[in-house]
Amino acid sequence: MTMKQLHLVIVTGMSGAGKTVAIQSFEDLGYFTIDNMPPALLPKFLQLVETKDDDHKLALVVDMRSRSFFSEIQAVLDELENQDDLDFKILFWMRLIRN
Repeated sequence: MTMKQLHLVIVTGMSGAGKTVAIQSFEDLGYFTIDNMPPALLPKFLQLVETKDDDHKLALVVDMRSRSFFSEIQAVLDELENQDDLDFKILFWMRLIRN
């Protein structure tokens, strides 16, 4: 049996930058999306997804600005980096300010 490859995009950024709009675009591209996923829940969520036959493409908004969650994010990212069956990217979304 071949292990499936999960593709994960973590969307984060400044407040009001349009992270929700960005993740809606991923949804239009066939990604399973979740807005405002706490970093501590990410490993458990990925374990759940791995038991399913679908949802190979995931896009999640993870707010890394909250102090209570920020200390957890580095450990979570390290754990993700060590998973051979996971291809993940971080997209930092910023709103452009025009004068």
